[in-house]
Amino acid sequence: MQTLITGGAGFIGSHLTELLLSAGLEVTVVDCMNRESLANLAEVEDHERLTVHNVDLLHTDNLRSIFAGHNSVYHLAARVGGVGFLREHPATIMAENDELNRRVFEASVNADVDRLLYASSSMLYAEASEFPTHETAVEEIPPPRGSYGFQKLNGEYYCDAFYREYGLEYVSARIFNAVGPRDWPGELVGYGHVVPDMIKKIVDLGQDPVTVKGSGNQTRCFTDVRDTVRGLQQCMESAETANQAVNISTTHENSIIELIELIWEVAGLPGSPSIETQSGFEKDVERRVPDTSRARRLLSWKPEFSLRDSIKWYLQEYKSE
Repeated sequence: MQTLITGGAGFIGSHLTELLLSAGLEVTVVDCMNRESLANLAEVEDHERLTVHNVDLLHTDNLRSIFAGHNSVYHLAARVGGVGFLREHPATIMAENDELNRRVFEASVNADVDRLLYASSSMLYAEASEFPTHETAVEEIPPPRGSYGFQKLNGEYYCDAFYREYGLEYVSARIFNAVGPRDWPGELVGYGHVVPDMIKKIVDLGQDPVTVKGSGNQTRCFTDVRDTVRGLQQCMESAETANQAVNISTTHENSIIELIELIWEVAGLPGSPSIETQSGFEKDVERRVPDTSRARRLLSWKPEFSLRDSIKWYLQEYKSE
């Protein structure tokens, strides 16, 4: 099978690339790569079944020829970052991600791709009030107020529209807080995701007390990226998931305070961290917990790694990085 991954040199994409190559697939990565993303593919850059196109999906005229000959497309490419980044660049996120979706979906239709997997997000459930939250809740709850979540929801409308008009089969994988190496901290705290941000504060900056936006009691379901990409592969390859959305996540909740305490412990620091709370981000989500019964029923998928496993693996790789 010929498989193409947009954003295949990114955090999740590079782990997915490695997994699919290990499964014997021919893989094409399409990504606008910098030094960091090139490093993400270092372990497989010379693989005989890997083709890499270092191009900007927003400004490339030959997408049809790049997509041609592929049976499946994993569409992971997007402008994304931590809460601070999302709050400061809402217009950029909306405009660029919408254009990315349009170009990738059109290229997939023109290349006669059999199936497209769209990397959606748990942010679709930002307004949920019932937990755990099933995939069908999106039809009932208000749309996300934040630009990133709203744009991800719009991407799912692309999935439905291109299926109805052109017959492009899809699966929408709603990813919850993937954790693992290569999701490194940004230069500014708040521009990365919460796990790398907290690791930077604790390991690099030596914060004690550790500063937290909001009460610290916000909960997330942190999912090891190895479980995430295995779920993506199963979503793509299962006939049962055709034209459906699937939550890919652990169901184990951890508060931000619990996350800090775990990082502190795994890093081998003495005692326990103290916490200094600060005013939270506007529209911050207090709780996000998925119902994963659809993934269990259709895919027999469930996570294999705990958050402790993820943090231990992350810190090992982060120190060498």
